[in-house]
Amino acid sequence: MDTLQAIIISIVEGLTEFLPVSSTGHMIITQGILGIKSDDFVKLFTVCIQFGAILSVLVIYWKRFLQSWSFYWKLLVAFLPAAIIGLLAGDLIDSFLENVWVVASMLVIGGVFMLFVDKWFNKPDEDQTITYKKSFKIGLAQCIAMIPGVSRSMATIVGGMSQKLSRKTAAEFSFFLAVPTMAAASGYKLLKAFMAEGGTEMLVDNLTTLLLGNLVAFIVAILAIKFFINFLTKYGFKAFGYYRIIVGLLILVLLFCGIEPVAESLELSTRGGYILSYNGGKIIDWRTKEEIYSQHLPSNIIPTLYNYAKEHGYALLGYVGKEIITESADDIYVAEESRINKMPIRKVDNLLANLEPNPTKLLMTAEPIVAMEAEKELLALVGDRMDVYRSAPFFVELVPKGIDKAQSLLRLLAKLNLTPQDMIAFGDGYNDLSMLRLAGMGVAMSNAAPEVRSEANYVTLSNEEDGVAVAINKLCYNND
Repeated sequence: MDTLQAIIISIVEGLTEFLPVSSTGHMIITQGILGIKSDDFVKLFTVCIQFGAILSVLVIYWKRFLQSWSFYWKLLVAFLPAAIIGLLAGDLIDSFLENVWVVASMLVIGGVFMLFVDKWFNKPDEDQTITYKKSFKIGLAQCIAMIPGVSRSMATIVGGMSQKLSRKTAAEFSFFLAVPTMAAASGYKLLKAFMAEGGTEMLVDNLTTLLLGNLVAFIVAILAIKFFINFLTKYGFKAFGYYRIIVGLLILVLLFCGIEPVAESLELSTRGGYILSYNGGKIIDWRTKEEIYSQHLPSNIIPTLYNYAKEHGYALLGYVGKEIITESADDIYVAEESRINKMPIRKVDNLLANLEPNPTKLLMTAEPIVAMEAEKELLALVGDRMDVYRSAPFFVELVPKGIDKAQSLLRLLAKLNLTPQDMIAFGDGYNDLSMLRLAGMGVAMSNAAPEVRSEANYVTLSNEEDGVAVAINKLCYNND
């Protein structure tokens, strides 16, 4: 991340932190647009520049922070729910933070909700006193904003309005509550950075960037707060609702563009090329669209897999055409599979009735520890008739016996009269390991798991940084 990119991210933070449009969501999207690698420092930077936004609240409302001790006790009461949930579910929350599908979906859902906020909740009492009970309920509302795209500002302002506070009073309390909430999040991230190996050096090396980011966020946030209070008091939430819906839908449309646009951008239809899908279970000649190899799950085993998933409460999904179909459309890991493959999710009432006659692959999702146990149980149950393995901590792949990317590539290499030594393979997931080991040159993306990187001959930049292109330039053309 260079200086200009840091300034742009800081402007986005300052503009959106106190607006009901999700600052986290906008920063994730901005990083993607700018092609910023999501490394340890970038993650730290996006949290720590919140200090600048916090300072803007203290400067504008400094007199309110000198009122009485009860003011601070009420903030503490409102802050505690988010603090407790953040500590208990920190890893789960972090798993959402880079999921653009979640951000886009919540922008749309939150936008639709905001169209009706004024009608439902703009009924303030004459008494605008914020009690401890009201503070606690606003704090509970703030917890919803741990999902990227929801917006902490929206959640707490609506939480306040639901307690009969006026839009202005609710918005100001939202600003005040941001101080301990954001200070705790930023302070915790800084502490973790200091304690991590090489963390102190990282902070010292990037201190100027951090200070500049906080300064920019501080200045922009002051302007944004003054604008927002005046606008909200006069016009309400509808304009922000429409904005969220438009932005969210635009992002979803882009995400729904799956493998076909990628293949066409590479001109595979004219230059020739092959698509390997379902972990190598199917190979397609993209010029002719001929299916030159495919293997399918035994039809008599699919009901067993379905019943196992139902009994244990796991999500199970299949693939029909360009869609993912599942009975568990709201599962976070189903959403992750949708994001990775850029395929929309279609909810069905009965998965078995909607699957293609001979599916090449099914996918089961569960929490990482649970998925590990499910893998063992399924191997004991059906491992003699099919392959079961985890491609990610939360993905359990269910594929025909003997299917993996290395085996599929061997078939393709034989057709092309090539050997593994003639091949460069790129990967970032557990299910890429066999392919990386097979290739004459196995290349791991920098965002890959440590186990994957350790098996590679070379580690390139991340997916977000066009790591494949960078590696090809270096390895094939000797261009650094």
